[in-house]
Amino acid sequence: MHHICRCPGRSFTRPTYLWVDPNAGGGPADLDTGSSAEAAGGGEDVMTTLLPSSPSCVLVQMEAQIIDDGPSYRRMRRHSLGPVAMATIESVPQRVRALLDEVPATAEEGVQLHLVHAGRLAVEQGRGATVASAGQALFYDAARPFRFVYPDPFSVSIVQIPKRVLGFDSSRLAALASRPVGARSGIGFVLGALLSRTAHVEQDLDPVGREAVAAAIVDVVALLGDSQLGRTSPAELHQRGLAAAANEYMRSHLADPLLGPDMIARELAVSVRTLHAVFESEPDTVARTIAKLRLEAVRRSLADTSFSHLPVSAIARSWGFTSSAHFSRSFRRTFGMSPTEWRRTALGGSLTDES
Repeated sequence: MHHICRCPGRSFTRPTYLWVDPNAGGGPADLDTGSSAEAAGGGEDVMTTLLPSSPSCVLVQMEAQIIDDGPSYRRMRRHSLGPVAMATIESVPQRVRALLDEVPATAEEGVQLHLVHAGRLAVEQGRGATVASAGQALFYDAARPFRFVYPDPFSVSIVQIPKRVLGFDSSRLAALASRPVGARSGIGFVLGALLSRTAHVEQDLDPVGREAVAAAIVDVVALLGDSQLGRTSPAELHQRGLAAAANEYMRSHLADPLLGPDMIARELAVSVRTLHAVFESEPDTVARTIAKLRLEAVRRSLADTSFSHLPVSAIARSWGFTSSAHFSRSFRRTFGMSPTEWRRTALGGSLTDES
């Protein structure tokens, strides 16, 4: 299955098509058409946006038209982390129309969030339009007809997440789409910083890291939606923000054997007591959360053929376990079998016992 993006604007000599395969992988891709005499005089140009790694979560295809007579340029970088698709785009003024009739029937309905770094954005959906300026963000329903207008040169980040993953229903999304969200402070600022950091490190993340970052983005986007609707008090927003930040930090530092409440509290600039208080409303304590995440990481690695040459103990150490005996007991208690038994089952019984 492919994505197609048409760019038939008046500055182009003919429509240009870019075909990309969502099954080709989730790594970043760059597109920089530059600002050349050819582009200024009507040369070809291409626009693409988000390409999720899951074929069931296909981005709505777009048709873009340049509305500026000056030199044409477009710089784009896309990222895909499981159900989360991202892109950063810089370009000249343009109109963009969603091509909903080209979305495959297997695609999940998605929510998109536009974060405006420079310029302005107007999202037209239904009977009205909502405008966001630099330092603001907009939610909208990617399953309903919509149009963008960028009246100025712009720089934006776009995130798409399935409605199912976010837990957003139509009424909640309609309320969110009615006004822009501030992104220069609070949760909006946290999201902008997270997206920026992700864009720089995504290609270096291993599968566990990618899963962790995707989960963090989903958490913060959901939290931003709750804050916009006033469904949580400032104190609760602060607490949930700390919990999301702590969980992200834990997932990305599991390999460090020193990871614990003291280390996390220092990173978040809070007291250990405050950190423990935040996790009173979470399913597990800080220590138990770390232990569960490490056990799941080891379990995935043991089922990965690329690690089949490593002994179980080495894999456990690589995820921060310092005691082989403690690890083995915890693994058996959690999963009902020893690490070696799980590995043999997951890999089809092709391994001999090892520790």
